[in-house]
Amino acid sequence: MACLRLRRGYLAEFPRYINIVVLTDTLHMNTEFLLETMGWLGVVSYVLAYLLLTIGVLKPSGYPFHILNMIGAASLIVYSLEYGDKPNVAVNFIWLMIGIGAVARRLIRGRSSGNF
Repeated sequence: MACLRLRRGYLAEFPRYINIVVLTDTLHMNTEFLLETMGWLGVVSYVLAYLLLTIGVLKPSGYPFHILNMIGAASLIVYSLEYGDKPNVAVNFIWLMIGIGAVARRLIRGRSSGNF
């Protein structure tokens, strides 16, 4: 009887164990998917900014160009941090700071001249 109870107890815990494993795997897959999406968002954002600048759609001092670059940098920082790619984190952090500085400078100039 004790052996039967032990087995029932084990079997009662078995579905719970599977649920925890499946939940953990699902969360892991969702995190990987999110990180992969962030990485690709960064790549597409950088390439799109450069392409649109090259064909004359964007101006190098315009907000859209800087915002696309900042989105690219921030996305690739998140992706690179997860994988411990320190050089990539560093260059994208610098790129992000350049973009923030350019937008801040433009905002300050716009306020001082009364234009937005």
